[in-house]
Amino acid sequence: MEFSVLAVFAHPDDESLSAGGMLASRAAAGARVGVVTATWGADSQRASELADALSVLGAGEPRMLGYGDYRRPTESAPDCSCHTPVLNARRKGIRYRASG
Repeated sequence: MEFSVLAVFAHPDDESLSAGGMLASRAAAGARVGVVTATWGADSQRASELADALSVLGAGEPRMLGYGDYRRPTESAPDCSCHTPVLNARRKGIRYRASG
């Protein structure tokens, strides 16, 4: 049975700290694994750190929505807020397809 996992987190590092073992085991079992983080942008230092972590976990390329993290607003995308609903991810190019 082919399956996919999409994990959504607030910040980079959350995927490794809270679900790294599950993501790695699902990837090793043949699942397509994707990770979305709501904060930080693709041009920040955290993006390269996240890419390295996802490579180790077997979770593909990072998707960073770039919403503002109030603790580090200078490295967040302009005019963004953490309070924006995750459903806006669709506007950023994230696609969800239900299996079955």
